[in-house]
This record gives sequence, C-alpha cells and structure tokens, in this order.
Amino acid sequence: MENNVWTSVSDLFSGLMIVFLFIAIAMMLETEKESDAVKDLELELNDIADRFYKDKILIYKSLKEEFEHDFERWDAELTEDLSIRFKNPDILFKNGSFKLSNKFELIIENFWPRYLKIISSNLNNISYVSIEGHTSSFWCSSCSDKKSYFKNMELSQKRAYSVLEHCWSVTGEKKVVKDIVVASGLSYSRPVFVDGVESPELSKRVEFSIKLNAEKNLDIIRSISSKDIIKNKSKR
Repeated sequence: MENNVWTSVSDLFSGLMIVFLFIAIAMMLETEKESDAVKDLELELNDIADRFYKDKILIYKSLKEEFEHDFERWDAELTEDLSIRFKNPDILFKNGSFKLSNKFELIIENFWPRYLKIISSNLNNISYVSIEGHTSSFWCSSCSDKKSYFKNMELSQKRAYSVLEHCWSVTGEKKVVKDIVVASGLSYSRPVFVDGVESPELSKRVEFSIKLNAEKNLDIIRSISSKDIIKNKSKR
C-alpha cells in the first residue's frame, strides 16, 4: 500500500516536472521570438535612419551649392533640418501686412525656380514642402494672449499663402507644386530665442521646409517600437 502511494506521488512529481519543463521551454521560445522581433525592428529602423541621413545630406549639399552665394544678400540661411529661412522682416512684409514687398517678390522670382528644380530632382525622397509663415508673440500692448495668438495665426497664414501664390505665379509646370507644396501659418508657436529671450525681429520670418519620406517612416517605426516596448512591459 505504502509503495503504491509513494509510486503515485513520484509519478505526480514526474508529471509536474514535465509540465514545468514544457512551460519553461515555451517561455524560452516566446522570449526568443520577441528577441528576434526586436532585432528585426532595430535593423529596419537602422536601415530607414541610414536612408534618411543619406537623403538629407544629398539635398542639403544641393541647396547649399545652389544658394550659398545668395544667402547674404537675401538675409537668409540654410538650417540643418533642410529649411531655408528668410529672416529679415523689413525685406519680407510691411508691419502687420501680408502683401509681399517688391524686394521679396524679386527674391522669390529668383529663388523659387531654382529651388523647385532641386525639389523636382529629389521627388522620390520628399514627402512634402511647407512654406511657413512665422510671427513674434506681440500683437498689441493691451491684447490678451488669446487675441495675440489668433491675430498672429491669421497673419502668418495669410503671409504663407501670399508667398505660395507668388511662387505659383512664377512656376511653369504646376504639377509638383500641386502635389507636394503646402502653405502653413504657425503664429508664434516656434519663436527664435537669443540668450534665452524671444527675438521679435528674428521670429518674424518665412521658411521653406522639406519633409523627407524616410523621416515619416522613421516616425512611424519609432511609434511602433514604443508601443511594443509598452506592450512587453505590461506583460511582465
């Protein structure tokens, strides 16, 4: 009788050991799968990052070579994020106006066809081009923050639209413009600071900004990666 009991207990423990062994193997396989998935995600992310930086460097060099002798007389600059910034408000518009100055119209007529040629040569790498109007945070001394923000938003949108309209007027083939160029008014959401203080003059500007396809894909994969990390943490 006692032998039968001990045999049953022994069999039970043996069975449990086998169950635990299968569970351990299953967990190891699952962990290995997750590890492989993470590695694949990292490889894809690295591949997109490489393409993004190659595309960015290529377009940056093209813009610099084309316009480096013009920036000083236009009071403009090329930033590392592929934005060409026209930063002298006295050249751009009269204070509070969205009508381009005669001087800025002439600059656009010189700049835009050459800029569009570079864009057209890199269409496979570009998601869209944004013509951005920016203002300072000031509107009037007695204005509330809300009024200042929305008045500047309205002005920045009209300025961006006016620039796009003038670009359109000096464009021969309109398809590229219709397909990828947008006009955006950003009010004072991206002010320029000097020594930690907003510079009203530098904040009033117009920028031509390029968004790359690889940059969009990079954002998507980063989002997926973040979700996977959160999901895996919640499982533990």
